[in-house]
Amino acid sequence: MTRGIHYSAEAYLEAVRDALAAGETDALEGGVPRESVAERLDITPTSAGKRLTQLADEGLLRVVQGVDPETYHPRKSFHPTEANPTEATY
Repeated sequence: MTRGIHYSAEAYLEAVRDALAAGETDALEGGVPRESVAERLDITPTSAGKRLTQLADEGLLRVVQGVDPETYHPRKSFHPTEANPTEATY
């Protein structure tokens, strides 16, 4: 696991989009779990979850409730927003 590496917001967003495209999502219309992002960025799930939550608070991701497909336990997961706020159309 990589320590001391700080990834940009775009790196996290790309990891979410890539995991989504690869079908790495929770069941019941859930989004991408923090574990998938952590694996892609070689960081801990805890670190990934904290940063993903920050990005959701900033409006760059949406938090959705899904179900872990292996354990059937509910958990928070993440989806890209419909449009990137920095690319707003007027």
